[in-house]
Amino acid sequence: MHGEAEFNDFAAHFPTRISQDIVDYAREIVFLDSRYIFTRREGKRQYGYCTHCGKEFETPGFRHGAKVVCESCGSLCTVKASGKGRKSLIDEAYFVYYEKSVVNPNAITARGIYAVRDYRGDYRTVKTLIETKALYLFEPGNCVMYDRWMYYSDSNGLRTDGNWRRLKSISSLFNSVMSHKPCFCSYNSIRTAVQGTPFQYSTWEQYKHGDMVKFFGLAAKYPCVEYLTKLGMRGVVEAKLNGEKTYSAVNWCGKNPLKVLKMNKQEMNEVRSASVSVDPWMLHLRQLAKKDGSNLAFADIVRISREISEGYYNHLQVALKRTSLGKLDSYLTKQLQLPDAHFGSKGYVISTWNDYIRDCIQLGLDISNDTVKFPRNLYAAHQNTIKQIRVKADELLTAKITERCKALQKFRFEANGFILRPAESSQELIDEGKALHHCVGTYAKRYAEGQSDLFVLRRAAEPDKPFYTMEIQRGNIVQCRGLRNCAPTEDVKAFIELFVSRKLLTKKQARVGMAV
Repeated sequence: MHGEAEFNDFAAHFPTRISQDIVDYAREIVFLDSRYIFTRREGKRQYGYCTHCGKEFETPGFRHGAKVVCESCGSLCTVKASGKGRKSLIDEAYFVYYEKSVVNPNAITARGIYAVRDYRGDYRTVKTLIETKALYLFEPGNCVMYDRWMYYSDSNGLRTDGNWRRLKSISSLFNSVMSHKPCFCSYNSIRTAVQGTPFQYSTWEQYKHGDMVKFFGLAAKYPCVEYLTKLGMRGVVEAKLNGEKTYSAVNWCGKNPLKVLKMNKQEMNEVRSASVSVDPWMLHLRQLAKKDGSNLAFADIVRISREISEGYYNHLQVALKRTSLGKLDSYLTKQLQLPDAHFGSKGYVISTWNDYIRDCIQLGLDISNDTVKFPRNLYAAHQNTIKQIRVKADELLTAKITERCKALQKFRFEANGFILRPAESSQELIDEGKALHHCVGTYAKRYAEGQSDLFVLRRAAEPDKPFYTMEIQRGNIVQCRGLRNCAPTEDVKAFIELFVSRKLLTKKQARVGMAV
């Protein structure tokens, strides 16, 4: 009974009946394309019946499938010969409509509505069937969603078992059970529902996408959404909405902007004066710099966030265990300015520096000495450590790599004269490193243990000749290097982009930081 009482308290926020406004929205917007003129013949004359206005009239002779305007109501309709093509003519849709709470003047509600028009029988008697599939309540500090099972049966109409279930969190049915049906959201209903409530100032107009239920769920739980948006931090809010990393850069329960962003007034003014769209990655870098004593200006943070993408998050975390962000940024800049620089980006330099430091530790070199830790020419120093290290494959390592290779075969890809496949053995990695003069041979243990995915890229005409080597971590391409760590050529870049779209994005819909 506790569950029933809880639902009754929740349901009290909703009107007991579906309003005429909802019915009109379904008729005029949702089923705007579900308007037909069904034709029939009497001798040489053709008559048409408009399903929107219910009027029949003699036509000049409409062709099946044509788009015509009803002479009675002016609706744009699709012509259907009444004697054919109706065996599967069922129009279904799902839409979300917002209203004010009946019991709480500060709350708004939303209905997720499943609607059907079935034209398979007598097209003169077709009605719009409407049932509520999902219910949402948004009030300051609280958001609740209930859902129920439902389907359409031609003999019984819209069917449900009547059992409402409370979900643990707010979710959109646009992206799940209703994703295969046309989906709509009445933004005009939102505008009316929020008037006079705290949600009127939530900045929802800047996030018009989908059914908005996740936005209002976030705004109900965290009122700071309003001033984050007004401070130019829409990127932070969108990251939270999309379930992306926010790096604990925001205290969502903070009572004012300074506590939410973990800043003082001077820092806040500096961020606002930057006049840029702030995202979680920028805030994370700012907090790293503040924590390690770098205290970089926010303009430098913005620059660094653009020069070092989130795809290098893991590499940066490793690097900052040994130095500060400010000192690392200065060193990376100097390496890129060298006349014979072999790096395409600061992300590449970080990755190489981490490899170099790992080599130094393995060789017993003193990395507390800045001359060793920060060599004047990183590329030359790294090439030297690579030559000093001898990586030998052992049977256990080879067995692990063989199993990893089997598991990664689904990512094998061939196109445009190139082949990409998982590395087959530790010996292949050693030979790859020797042939291309880079350090992939030292990655064998990491590859075997699943910390990295290593692939070899070959020209199809020379499938056994090392060409480029690629490293992928968590769905992100973090390295793709050729002879002496050179960057990919334009045709190789095009192949990699095709691989990302065909293989990575279909396996995991995520942003891919492609270091090429």
